[in-house]
Amino acid sequence: MRANKRGPAFRRWREVQAVLLRYGFESLIEKDRIRTARQWLEKELHLRPADIEGRSAPERARLMLEELGVSYVKLGQIMASRSDLLPAEWVSELSRLQDDVAPFPYEQVRQIIVDELGAPPEELFARFEEQPLAAASIGQVHRALLPARRPVVVKIQRPGIEPQIRADLEMLRRVARLAEARTAWGRESDAVSIAEEFARSLLDELDYINEGRNAERLRHNLAALPQVHVPAIYWELTTSRVLTMERVSGIRIDDLEALDQAGIDRATLADRFIRSMFQQSLVDGFFHADPHPGNVLVNPETGDLTYIDLGMMGTLMEEQRELLGDMLVAAVQRDSREVVRIALEIGTSTGEVQEPALRRDVDRLLNRYLTTGLADIALTSTLGDVMDAISKAGIRLPSDLTLASKAMVQAEAIARKLDPELKVVEIAEAAIEQAAAHRFEARTVMTQLSRDARDAVRLARSLPRVMDRLLHQIESGAVQVHLDAPGWKDQVRHLSTIANRLTAGLVVIGMAVGSAIAMGVSPQESWSFIPVLGALGFSLSTALGGVLVWSVLRDMWRTGRQRDGG
Repeated sequence: MRANKRGPAFRRWREVQAVLLRYGFESLIEKDRIRTARQWLEKELHLRPADIEGRSAPERARLMLEELGVSYVKLGQIMASRSDLLPAEWVSELSRLQDDVAPFPYEQVRQIIVDELGAPPEELFARFEEQPLAAASIGQVHRALLPARRPVVVKIQRPGIEPQIRADLEMLRRVARLAEARTAWGRESDAVSIAEEFARSLLDELDYINEGRNAERLRHNLAALPQVHVPAIYWELTTSRVLTMERVSGIRIDDLEALDQAGIDRATLADRFIRSMFQQSLVDGFFHADPHPGNVLVNPETGDLTYIDLGMMGTLMEEQRELLGDMLVAAVQRDSREVVRIALEIGTSTGEVQEPALRRDVDRLLNRYLTTGLADIALTSTLGDVMDAISKAGIRLPSDLTLASKAMVQAEAIARKLDPELKVVEIAEAAIEQAAAHRFEARTVMTQLSRDARDAVRLARSLPRVMDRLLHQIESGAVQVHLDAPGWKDQVRHLSTIANRLTAGLVVIGMAVGSAIAMGVSPQESWSFIPVLGALGFSLSTALGGVLVWSVLRDMWRTGRQRDGG
């Protein structure tokens, strides 16, 4: 990236370089700029190298990301969910990343609301609390009351955050390119693709309309589940920078003491929670990708379960949901062959996969629970371990699939904390059966048949045009066909031998005929040596013919012996 030396992007890149240098990650800085970055660090920013003595690389990375700010903290938090790409110690350290920041002043809050909604808070709401309920890196939340006396929360985006994040994303893309060019991990993990995927995710999170749509979709999907709730969105008070939603209160789902004091049946709550998570991942294919305890609240009066903070969601296509369900079933049945087959079908190979070794690893993981009853199997944790083994074997699984696995692992850990006796396998099997039943419903089957019929008609219409183009390319020499058949070289060699023998036979016959004619010529009618040459030629052709016949008979004899021996 050639940043304008007068613009903020250039200054930001210098700052990023300086922080990378401070924490010992100079390999991610272009070599000819390390000296410049060091000078910038010492003279312009008046900073010295960080105290990294004795700190591990994961810890240095966490501290560095926290210092770099919003975008980098978000990246670290997302990478903490990618146990398929990072070792356990990195995942553990990055999970500690915090993005709590000081709130911005109410005057700025008021101005943003005026700019986005066309009126100040005092005109739009019956009450609007100036003190924020919570503040984070991208925005902060305020309590409010609608004119109809309905309690709501209003999320306001931090001023100036979008240009900063866009500039940071350009920096991240550059660092990813350097990491991919200079480190084995960068090449193996496809760092550039991860950076692009993260950029799309973060830019979506910047648009509060996306979060509102996520809430509406999840609310619709979970409507049939009793006592599972998603806050309603007030669209007339929502824009890309302001989000107004139903205010919910409750107890964190992992606060066991508060749940017991409120008289909440923890076993019922655990069952309700894990069922809702399995439905999201295995049935609907649209799931909360960060269901940590702070994002799941329990109403102390009704026991209702409420999902909040819906900026980070995941999506699984129908075939991915089906294969994920099949993998869970295979894991329960300890069928390592089927698990590996599914992994190869759904994943992308990053190199040569040693399938027997992978199957042994998966078999070892599954058989840890050989003597464990179904009710005691940590199902999703087992699945997470299997996915880690698959990744280490050189198979890259779709990012949303690993995200769904992580979300289910989080959910099972919370549910088992609520109820250690929870039968997770039975709940998973019920969700898989529900998903299968949905696939075979009359409406679903008819929809699929209709889609297949449209595809077939489209293919039939395009086939003549495609064939005409292909034939034209073949005629013009633009298409070359290469055959690769087993034993092809041996067959060609055999055909060449036959052709050589035919040629030799024709030559011998020609010599014999010509020599016989020459022998019959009278010495008085031509040169006297012609009959002599004819005799010599006939003798030579007879000898060559005998050798040729012997060669053919010898090959026939060898072929017969091989057939009898086989």
